[in-house]
Amino acid sequence: RGVTKELNDRARAMKSPVPFWFMNGPMSEWHVVKEFELMAEKGISEVIAHPRYGLDCEYLSDDWFELFGWCVREASKHNMKIWIYDELNWPSGTADYKVIKTNPEYQGKHLATAVTPLESINKEDIDNALFVVAANIVEGNITKTRVIDSPSDINKLSGDWHIFTYTKRYDRFYVDSLSKEAMNCFLKLTHEEYKKRFAHEFGKTINAVFTDEPSVYWVTVGYDDWNLPYTDDFFETYHERYGE
Repeated sequence: RGVTKELNDRARAMKSPVPFWFMNGPMSEWHVVKEFELMAEKGISEVIAHPRYGLDCEYLSDDWFELFGWCVREASKHNMKIWIYDELNWPSGTADYKVIKTNPEYQGKHLATAVTPLESINKEDIDNALFVVAANIVEGNITKTRVIDSPSDINKLSGDWHIFTYTKRYDRFYVDSLSKEAMNCFLKLTHEEYKKRFAHEFGKTINAVFTDEPSVYWVTVGYDDWNLPYTDDFFETYHERYGE
C-alpha cells in the first residue's frame, strides 16, 4: 500500500504544472489554508510562492516569513512542494531595494558611450568621461585606436578620428550584478534568511529557489544602444583573468 501511494504521488507530480502563485493582496492565514486546499483539489503538486506589489506585509520582514511559514506548513499537509521566489516582483537582485539601501554603491552601473568627430570634441567632454578612446576611421573601417589619458592627447591627433567617451552612470532601480559584494549582500538578505528559518525543509517541502531575470543592467538603461555593462573593478579583474 505504501509503495502504491508513493507511485501515485510521483505520477501526480509528473502531470502537475508548477504555477506561479501571485501573492499580491491581503494574505491572512485563512487565505493560505483555503488556497492550498483548492490547489490540492485541482491536482497541483508544486507551486512557486511569488510575492508581488500589493502584498500587504513588508517583504522579508518577520511578518513575511510567518506568512511563508504558513505556506510551507500547508504544502506539507497536502503532500505538495513549494518553491521560494527570491524577490518582490522582479528582476531578482535588489531584495526590494534593500541591497541598494545597505550601500548606494551597490546600484547598477554602466558606461554611457558617446561618439564625437575629432573637430567637434571639447575639453568638457573629456573631463567628464571616465575613459576616452580615439579611433581612426578610413572608409568606414577602424584602422587605429588610441587611449586618451588627457585632453592634451587630443591635440596630437589629425585626420579622420572619432572620439569615444565613456561616462559612468548609475541605475537606481537595479543592483550591480557584476559586483561580488552586492550579490553577497543580496544572498545574505534573502537566501540566508530563508535558510535560517526553513533549512530543515530544504529538499523536502521546499523544492527549489526561483531566480527571475537577473541582468548586467536593467530596463532603465535599454538594450539597443551603445551602453556597456560596468563595475568598478571591471578592468582589474579582467587583467587578473586574461593578463591584458
